[in-house]
Amino acid sequence: RKYLLSRTSWRGVRFRLGDGTGSEAKRYAFTLVFGYMLTVVTLGLYASVWTNRMHGILTNASALGTKNFEYRGKDNEVFKMTLRAMPLIFLTFGIYYFWFLAKLHRYQLDNTWFDGAHGELTITGGELLQLVILQICALTFTLGLAFPWVTTYSLRFYLDRVRFVGPIQFH
Repeated sequence: RKYLLSRTSWRGVRFRLGDGTGSEAKRYAFTLVFGYMLTVVTLGLYASVWTNRMHGILTNASALGTKNFEYRGKDNEVFKMTLRAMPLIFLTFGIYYFWFLAKLHRYQLDNTWFDGAHGELTITGGELLQLVILQICALTFTLGLAFPWVTTYSLRFYLDRVRFVGPIQFH
């Protein structure tokens, strides 16, 4: 991710990941291993908290130019969302998972801040389900040859639905 961000710019300003000390990488690695083990022990119940923490580490380590992103999402709120969604996921044989995932992504972007502005994501579970079906069909029918197109389309799909609301001052 550090490599990709270092090669990405917006209005001539480069993105970056980390402060160069490597502390984010150590924290990320520890969270990855510990979270994986805890997710296995809790039979998946910890997964959303784990991914929320991983998202927070990456977001807080990311910057555009000299201005850092900040993630203010709370693990307990994500856990409550997960507990409320679990029965519906089971009752719908997994279909509701796409609506839960859309809600989780909206929550994460709503709690992402940059220079006084917070993110917004306008995505629904239905749109996410359609995207996954399109991805599966495209990759299956082309025997994987459509992977670059699917990746580009999926990224564009998300980015078209993202915006930051508030006063951002670019110098």
